[in-house]
Amino acid sequence: MPGVEACKAGPALPYDLANASDGNGVTAAARLGRLFLALVATAASAIFAYAVMFSQFRYYDDEGDVMMSVKAFLDGRALYNEAFLQYGPFYYVVAKFFYTVTQAPVSHDITRLATIGLWLATAAAASAAVYKLTSSFGWSLVAGLQTVLHCRAVSNEPGHPQAILIALTMTAPLIAATLPPQSAAVALGALVACMTLTKVNIGAYTAGALFLVVLGLTRRRALITAAFIAASAAAVGAPFVVTRGADWALNYAWIAALSIAACCVTLLRADVRDRLHAKAVGWFIAAGVATGILILSIAALVGTSSIVAMFHSSVIVAAQLPNMASAPWRLPSSGVVLGELSLAAAVVVAFIPPAWKASLGIVLKAAFGVAIAVAMTRSRDAMMSIAPWLWVILLPPRSGWWPLEAGFPRAVIGLMAACHLLIGYPMAGSQQSWSTLLLIPAAIVSLADASSVLTSRLTVPMRRVAEPIMLALVIYFYYPRLDTLDSLRRYQALTPLSLPGSDRIRLRDEEVRLYRDVSASLSQECSAFVSMPGLSSFHFWTRQDPPTGFVSGAWTILYDADTQQRIVDRLEAHDSPCVLYNRIINDEWAGGRNIEGGPLVHYIRSSFTTVRTIGDFELLKRKR
Repeated sequence: MPGVEACKAGPALPYDLANASDGNGVTAAARLGRLFLALVATAASAIFAYAVMFSQFRYYDDEGDVMMSVKAFLDGRALYNEAFLQYGPFYYVVAKFFYTVTQAPVSHDITRLATIGLWLATAAAASAAVYKLTSSFGWSLVAGLQTVLHCRAVSNEPGHPQAILIALTMTAPLIAATLPPQSAAVALGALVACMTLTKVNIGAYTAGALFLVVLGLTRRRALITAAFIAASAAAVGAPFVVTRGADWALNYAWIAALSIAACCVTLLRADVRDRLHAKAVGWFIAAGVATGILILSIAALVGTSSIVAMFHSSVIVAAQLPNMASAPWRLPSSGVVLGELSLAAAVVVAFIPPAWKASLGIVLKAAFGVAIAVAMTRSRDAMMSIAPWLWVILLPPRSGWWPLEAGFPRAVIGLMAACHLLIGYPMAGSQQSWSTLLLIPAAIVSLADASSVLTSRLTVPMRRVAEPIMLALVIYFYYPRLDTLDSLRRYQALTPLSLPGSDRIRLRDEEVRLYRDVSASLSQECSAFVSMPGLSSFHFWTRQDPPTGFVSGAWTILYDADTQQRIVDRLEAHDSPCVLYNRIINDEWAGGRNIEGGPLVHYIRSSFTTVRTIGDFELLKRKR
């Protein structure tokens, strides 16, 4: 029986176009060719990432805010009580470890180099996970290169915790594809804790997805089935709870909910043998709790003020962000229609005979993979519209049953990709990339599953010829898109910023003059300064620490009266305090809200006057 043979064969499924795992082996020349291509792809990706990362500076300066929060922590300020942080302690524990080991200063150059490392690590994890699932060097190369391109938005906010989160996100499929399923459940529980204690919403989406996977693949008992159905219902309803009150997000919520629902229906009827023992659910939860306690304990030892303060900053304050959404993601109704068709198809396919399911699965997997591949070259909107068809990754490409080792990682990819669609709410800037990231391995694995069946009747020599052809097509496709040489030339044509800690950054001449002039004026005329809104990079460029550890671009909205008053008191104590004001950026952060009631805003308006205008910036000094 095919299903029995597949179970005995274990995770080594015959999906390599070069037939590398069919017992005939791979020639030494083929191995050298693969190694050469891997090195070239890695070098091209690294140069591309470097050129992109160091050839821009985003005016809203999330980069400086996160850097300053890290520096405040490293300088001994207690997390959450003496420094404003919207993120959980895991990020700061990792930052503490990194800067302690490297002895590097917190600077723009170091922050960007570290972000490049995480960017490339994400691509490497995608490539490795796809290789473990397909045994195909060609498909793994596609996964790595496409992830490099897809994560380009990480250069918009260097140092942001999202860089760690996308690396952890792509680590989940790798864990599921590498470890035995029981062990993988434990490791994934620990991963959930790390993500939750970095950014609560992303941790919650990941926890929900992986909990559904573990429950759905556990040996069937009435209680387990009931728990899975209840958890599925909660997950399907979550998009509407998360986006409540945002009329623009209704289509968005429907697309996410339909994607999750279709995956849950398919997982409930998944053709998987040798399921997880019921204890796996307990081990998954226990591993998450234990890891969370460990992280909190380490954070307490290195300077976290209190659990209450942490909860207030990383949960309560972060919950205010939906009210600050300045980049709503308005998705077309066509995505909802595709989602409804997808859910209907998932229900039908879940109850048809296995042989029909396998045949239909080949077609659906190929169609889904091609559709996502086309959408990736067009827009994130197109990717979201196709996302409800994620469930096809769970269909066996052959008649019979999945071995658990093959079904488990595919379920992880499918459910996580569906739940992570919510990351784009409420700020759909760079988050559009993060919310669609796992569609890449989902599409590639689906294509590989389909191609493995379609090429299975080819002779060994023909299959060996197929890989060079595929690699040639990959090179032809990605050479103009991963424009390494052009990116490097553009970078070299720019002007070095040459401000403290920013020697590698190059910008346009007018940007360089602007940031140098502003920094010089602050250094020469101010004993201390605050910016409105928060623009913390200038503190690094002037080597002047802010009055307190409370720094945020959106401080006019997020800071309560007590926090603003603490800054007023510190600023008032200086002989020559200044305010750096940018009306355009401030109005963008305010979004039409009334920000005039806070003590710091009132102090700035009443006690300072403009003495110099530099571009869109105003330098304000205290009235005499």
